[in-house]
Amino acid sequence: MKINFNLVKTPFLAGTKNKKQEKMLSGTKQDNVFKSSFPFEQKMLFPSEQYLQLQQYLQQLNTEQKPKDAILENIERARANREQSSQNPFLKEVAKLKDSRSAELDLEKIKSIILPPKSPKQMRSFEDSDKKFILDRYQKDAIDAFVRGENVIVTAPTGMGKTLIAQYGIDDTIKKGKRIIYLSPLKALSNEKFTKFSELFGNYDKDGNFINSNNVGIITGDVVVNPEAQLIVMTTEIYRNMLNLEDAQTTAEIFKDFDGVIYDEFHYLGDPARGTVWEEAVINTPKYMKQMMLSATASNAQEINEWISKLNSAKAAHLTAIAENERFVPLNEYVYGYKKDKGFVIEPLYTKQINPRKLQNGLSDRQKQIASELESLYGQDFQTILKQHNTGGFYINSQEFAFSLMKEKGLEKDKAKQIAYALSDENLNVTNDIRLSYNSKNPPLVPLLKILEKQNKTPALFFIFSKKRCKEQLDEVSQRLGTLLTPEESKKVLNSINEAKESGIYLGSDFDEEYLPKLLMGYAIHHAGMLPAYKSLVEKLSREGLIKACFATETMLAGINMPFKTTVFTSADKFDGRSIVTVAPTTYKQGAGRAGRRGIDDIGNVIVCPQGELGFETFKDIISSKDTKIRSHLNLNYAALLQKPILNNLDNFIEKSFLSYQANEPERARSPQKTLDNSYLSYHSSEIRRVKQDAIRRLNYLEEKGCIQHDGDVYYLTEKGEMAKNIYGINQVLLTELISDPKYTQDLTPEELAALMVIFADVKDDRPKTTFDSEMADVAQKLSPAITLAENIAKEQAARKIDDEIKMSTNLVPAILNFAYMSSENREECIALWKDIFKELKSQYLIMHEGDLLRVFNGTIDLLKTVSEVTFNPELATKANLAINCLKKPPLTDILEYELNIK
Repeated sequence: MKINFNLVKTPFLAGTKNKKQEKMLSGTKQDNVFKSSFPFEQKMLFPSEQYLQLQQYLQQLNTEQKPKDAILENIERARANREQSSQNPFLKEVAKLKDSRSAELDLEKIKSIILPPKSPKQMRSFEDSDKKFILDRYQKDAIDAFVRGENVIVTAPTGMGKTLIAQYGIDDTIKKGKRIIYLSPLKALSNEKFTKFSELFGNYDKDGNFINSNNVGIITGDVVVNPEAQLIVMTTEIYRNMLNLEDAQTTAEIFKDFDGVIYDEFHYLGDPARGTVWEEAVINTPKYMKQMMLSATASNAQEINEWISKLNSAKAAHLTAIAENERFVPLNEYVYGYKKDKGFVIEPLYTKQINPRKLQNGLSDRQKQIASELESLYGQDFQTILKQHNTGGFYINSQEFAFSLMKEKGLEKDKAKQIAYALSDENLNVTNDIRLSYNSKNPPLVPLLKILEKQNKTPALFFIFSKKRCKEQLDEVSQRLGTLLTPEESKKVLNSINEAKESGIYLGSDFDEEYLPKLLMGYAIHHAGMLPAYKSLVEKLSREGLIKACFATETMLAGINMPFKTTVFTSADKFDGRSIVTVAPTTYKQGAGRAGRRGIDDIGNVIVCPQGELGFETFKDIISSKDTKIRSHLNLNYAALLQKPILNNLDNFIEKSFLSYQANEPERARSPQKTLDNSYLSYHSSEIRRVKQDAIRRLNYLEEKGCIQHDGDVYYLTEKGEMAKNIYGINQVLLTELISDPKYTQDLTPEELAALMVIFADVKDDRPKTTFDSEMADVAQKLSPAITLAENIAKEQAARKIDDEIKMSTNLVPAILNFAYMSSENREECIALWKDIFKELKSQYLIMHEGDLLRVFNGTIDLLKTVSEVTFNPELATKANLAINCLKKPPLTDILEYELNIK
């Protein structure tokens, strides 16, 4: 019988709390009465941490049990804490920072501004745009090698033109009538590249007018467009799955029209969670296809190049490795803190020095360009210029050299620094004696942003490795500093927002109240908890120079096109999902590389905010580290082991792996000059043993579960094995059992099948449960056997020492059922229900960000797609497709359309 999970009757959305408590948690007028009694919320005269602790306490307070005077007592206590804290000198400084600008926006005035008509976007082909850029020598060499049919690896700092190399490779392939694949690690990045490439490699008439983008396609888990196009953009997971569809001979036939594959952000090869996918893709790519790898960080690029050469000795491998000091926009690193005599300051972390003797022995390409500029400026040869500035000692102080360029030749400050830093020897950097007296867990960003504005160092990207802290800083800084935009700029932002809304795009339940005012002032946040539509809007506004301060997590480390002049690291630590860890040098260099926009800035700025002396030393170690090695994290799950290239060739596959290549380094180290890191080698040797032992245990378990059979030394896939090999995103044994045994699914409605999948959708649930509320007895009776099955498989794996955690929780079953049973297709009604669901989940601290809720729904849809595609039961496949249709309604259907058109 169909259950009507409506909003009134379902305990999930009904009043399980008393009415006063509901009002406090729901943000109604009652809530605002309490908020208005907080003088600190408006003035922010004491640390935000204390305010938030008090606010959280009041939210949790049961007003039936505590009288209102208890609340007032807590307010008085907070006031006392505020006064005591204000004795801290740097907090006194923060209290003084009452900016003259108003945080209040005059929205009517902004609306009344009339901007000049916006010129329609001019679509331009590769021939008429990027191909007109003058290539650097390293770009020419890499392009020529790829055109010749060689494998190419390019490691170069952000902003050095790696993508242009890829575009030349794509252009050459299309002109030859062949096909090529472009891989990215993220769906959002894939969407961005698809939009950009559709313009660059679309079809144009003889007058340069855009006709169509039939040459370009995209394949992700969410969308398929022009799958037969010459250029296909896809995620690496999709590509790996395509390679594993058949044996090597059949795969070669499938990809016979493809000339090559390009991997963007190739350092994902070293990602602990996803690196195996990239490793499988590289190993299983047909040998006739050339491969191009692009990365901003890989200190062992030579090792990767050698590995690629070993995999395919028939193809030459070309390596282009550009050093950090070759950046067109050099980076200047600063430390932020408080000094008793100066207040809040940013000071250079290093004194940079020029080594004239080293420059006599040879110049890099970038330094040759600088030398030519100086010779034109001075009318003298380069070495003579250096001698004139070398007034004593072995080295020339870079700051003094820059100052003389400003004084003698009238250069702008940043241009003079750009020249001096390009000539500097990074091995001679001298750490400045910086004595900062503040020791705050969370550095105050209001005075820092004021400094950046005053010194013309915005737009700025603040890396804050916490979604919660991003929102806190967005609120505090915007409230304290007010707008960073002119009224005309605010009107441009408003127009972009209105365009999105008018096209029917859902930007979030609290967008108008929480985020629209901040965007109009030039502030934004960017993290995985935000809706993709909001993030796409932020990226668009950033490219237009309308975001002056963005508070972000690691989502901004990938190569999404958002230009900034300055990046700020607010902490040397971050939470990795399990514990607090130090930010890796690779993470720092990826983030720092976002600073400085080629063609716009002469200098990029990177600012670190150490917490005390230990934090200062930690940042110094991170910045100075040269270790950005890509390390293999090979981990073969059930699906990987069932692929034909691996199933009966396990030892051969492991031998081909990057993990094996790294472990065998002693065999390659023949010369006495080559030193070995014993701990590095020991780690990889032990990892190979672990991978082999784990693979054997998994194969034995797969045989027990009837997924494989063997005849002598040869394994064969059963029907269950054929299903399991194409399952990703969930434990393969579990889902295979669920869909192969009718007792788990035959009595479920499509809506209940969706509810079953959400239990295993890998939701980040801090309080998972495997039971159901009493009001859901009928559903519990249908779904509980699947939970029992999962628990049994988890026990069986543990007994066999197979480390494959099965995450499950019933917390979100009511939410999925509510949305799935919504029969109306009316957009407003669907979105209203979505908002109510999110509001209730948030009040229960189950889902705190709307983007996370979207990810739950998308994860559920992905599992339903898998069920539909792998099952041999037509009825179950039909039911899975119906379940998908139950979930695919606004606002879920808005997301992709917006992402693919806003760029």
